[in-house]
Amino acid sequence: MDKASVLADAIKYIKELQEKVNQLEGAVNASKTEQSFVISGDDPADGDGKASPPLSQIEARISDKDVLIRICSEKANVHVTGLLGEIERSGLSIVHSNVVPFGSSTQYIAIIARVRYRMPPSL
Repeated sequence: MDKASVLADAIKYIKELQEKVNQLEGAVNASKTEQSFVISGDDPADGDGKASPPLSQIEARISDKDVLIRICSEKANVHVTGLLGEIERSGLSIVHSNVVPFGSSTQYIAIIARVRYRMPPSL
């Protein structure tokens, strides 16, 4: 075998390895995407058939093992300690929480948590 063919084979092999690295990096980056969802709870329609504004809105953003939960509630009687307890029981460790009252009947709640363990997928 001459030097040129050995060099050509080495270059071909390096290109194959680079393709595999790019594919693996793409798979890793795709798995680290951030997911987000919003849930709104509405009051039943009032007597004239018009729906009233949402009572609460919950937004959750998930990025790898970190979770951001934001709640805007028009009811000032949200029991934050019970809420935090439920979050802990669901497999999350609370890193930070913040509750801000606004006006006489609105609360803004922000919670940052980290996944302790993966919950089995619901069937």
